Amino acid sequence: MKKNLFLLTILALVIFSLHAEEKVKFYMANKIECDSSTNTIAYEKRNILEDVVGKKLQDNYPCISLSTQTGVHIRLDALRKQCYLKDVPTDDIQKQLSSIGSALDCNYLVYTYIKVFPDKKAMVTCKVMDYKKAQVIASSLLSQNISSISNSVAEKMAEEMMDQLKDHEICPYEGKLTIEIESEKEESTSSSAVCDNGIITTQIKLNSKSTGKWELNKNGLRKAGGSVSYDLNEKTETTIINPCYVCPDGTKTMAQIQETKTVEGKVSGLSSKSVFEGQNVEDCRVKIMFLSDETYYILVKAVTEKGNLKTTIDKKVNAPCATGDEEKPEEPRNNEIDIPLVVVLGPYKGTTKDAVLSQNETKDLTQGQEKGTAKINFSLTRKN
Repeated sequence: MKKNLFLLTILALVIFSLHAEEKVKFYMANKIECDSSTNTIAYEKRNILEDVVGKKLQDNYPCISLSTQTGVHIRLDALRKQCYLKDVPTDDIQKQLSSIGSALDCNYLVYTYIKVFPDKKAMVTCKVMDYKKAQVIASSLLSQNISSISNSVAEKMAEEMMDQLKDHEICPYEGKLTIEIESEKEESTSSSAVCDNGIITTQIKLNSKSTGKWELNKNGLRKAGGSVSYDLNEKTETTIINPCYVCPDGTKTMAQIQETKTVEGKVSGLSSKSVFEGQNVEDCRVKIMFLSDETYYILVKAVTEKGNLKTTIDKKVNAPCATGDEEKPEEPRNNEIDIPLVVVLGPYKGTTKDAVLSQNETKDLTQGQEKGTAKINFSLTRKN
């Protein structure tokens, strides 16, 4: 039975790592170093600290589930006794082990370390780690007599860590975020060059308009999806007055060359090449970054599906020796395009204690002759 229990534990650890719960999971682990004379009081103080910190976490972040190393040990011990006292079906053991093991597959690890020295002075460290990144995001440290560690001391340590955690999106904000970008450009340029019979002049007129609308849904800490549409219409007219135009027989004459280049682009839908847990997901991420000055930024990264970019060129030559062959139209060119979006929105006023983060604004993106606007609208609600 012990051998089966060991094998099933390994199997359960594999199973639960592939099926994480929706709630944000905190796991509280601890380590105590002391001699036999302070063993009992050290564990009492650990319990006080875990109770206070655990309650603070649940009060501040109602979306989380919280399990402890002590609780896991109690459940494993109870299961072990069941296996000794009666023949428990293998399926039941596996289910219980999977349930117990899932507590270890956490998003955040809370680690408490207590070391008691011979003079009864204790060093207590409590840290919160982003388990996926292996990064400490909050910590508190104290050093005092083990017997003087009380609820009020534990409260102070917990508050210190809660203050550091407010810069992190623990409970995910979810909801709609729309970014609409419009750009329009009208530009005229001219240039000249000397040739044998005079001056060649070139005039270029550009008219361009593009619109992109990203309607996204944030549905996790970074996970997002939605729809996108992008349209581009661009027309470039080039007029060349050339007194040195070379005819088929080699003579030079005056000619007017008119070339019109039209570009049309259309893209719709988000790319879905990313893979998560064996399934394709949309290439879109929305992350909120909270700052200590009670403001926040929103980082949006996304890319569209492949779309089509069609280029058409029409050419006309007005010259005494023109035969018409010069105006033979080119076949339209079609190329694949995708449109990336990488933008940082903000800063906006708000903290992780706000139930809703929202904004509706229009930004002027005009640069030189290119006029542009960005309309940003979002309402994100903290998950409880």
